[in-house]
Amino acid sequence: MAPVYSIKDLGTLPGVAGSAGYAINSSGEVAGSSSEAFLWSAVGGMLKLGALPGGAGSVAQGVNRWGHVVGSAAVPNGNTHAFLWSIGAGMQDLGLLPATVSSEAFGVNRIGEVVGEASNPNQYAHPFLWSRTAGIQDLGTLPGGQVARATAINNSSHVVGYSNFNNQLQPLPTYHAFLWNRHGAMEDLGTLPGNDNSLAYGLNHHCHVVGESVHSGQQNNHPFLWTRGHGMRDLGTLAGGSVASATGINRRDVVVGTSNFANSGAATHAFVWTHQSGMQDLNSLIPPQSGWVLTKATAINRCGQITGYGTIAGQTHAFLLTPTVPIC
Repeated sequence: MAPVYSIKDLGTLPGVAGSAGYAINSSGEVAGSSSEAFLWSAVGGMLKLGALPGGAGSVAQGVNRWGHVVGSAAVPNGNTHAFLWSIGAGMQDLGLLPATVSSEAFGVNRIGEVVGEASNPNQYAHPFLWSRTAGIQDLGTLPGGQVARATAINNSSHVVGYSNFNNQLQPLPTYHAFLWNRHGAMEDLGTLPGNDNSLAYGLNHHCHVVGESVHSGQQNNHPFLWTRGHGMRDLGTLAGGSVASATGINRRDVVVGTSNFANSGAATHAFVWTHQSGMQDLNSLIPPQSGWVLTKATAINRCGQITGYGTIAGQTHAFLLTPTVPIC
C-alpha cells in the first residue's frame, strides 16, 4: 500500500540530542522543545526561542496561525513562568495569578488569547486565560474543586482542560474534563461509562473535545471524542492495546494521539483516528523503509499535517507528517 503520509525529521537544536513537537498551526509551523523552546518552519528550519531574563530552559506548547508561540520558561528563582513569543517582540513573561509562584501556558488562539495553569507553593494549580487587554484571569474550577488546568483554546475563546470537583485531594483527586465559555460557565463533560476520571487535551472550532477517560487505580485509559450531540465516545485502542490517549483534533474531526498495542508493554505508537477508518497506527501509513518508530502524535492542523515525536537512528526527534494527497 502506498504511504498516506510523507515524513520530515525536524532535527534538533545545535548540540542537543533530542526534540519533540507539541503543536502545529495551519501553515505547518511546529512548536516544541529541544532542551529549549523552538519554532520550526519549512523556510527557516528550527529557530531557538531563547529564555526569560535570568533563566535557563524553556518549552513551547502552543502556536497560532501567526506563528505566536506559548509555553513555559525558567526564571531565576527556579520556578517557571508562562510566556508568549513572537518574531518581533521576543519572549514575553505572562506572569502569575495571585498567590501563585509558577505558571505554564499550553494553548494560544488566533487573536492571541493564552491558556494554561498557575500553581501555588503547594503545587495546587488553577487554570488561567490571558489576553493583551485583560491580562491574566483565573478561570476557577468545577464546583467544589481546588485544582484545575486549562490545556487548549479555540478561536471562539472556548477553553478545555480538567478540574477536580469533590473537595478531595488525598490520596488522589478525581478529575473531570471541562469546557469553559466566554460567559464564565465551566461545563463538566463527565466520563466514559464505568470510569471516574477524564482529562481534556484539545478541541476544534466546533467545540468537539478530545482527551482520555480512566478509572482511578486502573491502567485502562481510553481516548474520547466529546460532542454536544453525542456526548463522550470511546475511540478505543490500537489492536491488542489497553491504554491510549487522544491529544489533538482538527476541524474535520481527525483525531491523533498515542496507544499501546499487542504485547508492547510500555511501548506506544502514534495513531490517527477518523470516523471512516477508526484508529490506525501511523507507523503503517508512512514509507516502510523510513527508519522511524512514531511513538506519539500530539497535534494535527486543518490540512491534516501531524506533529509529535518518535525515534530515528536511536534518538528521539520531532516529526512532521504531511498527507501525500493534499487536503488543502
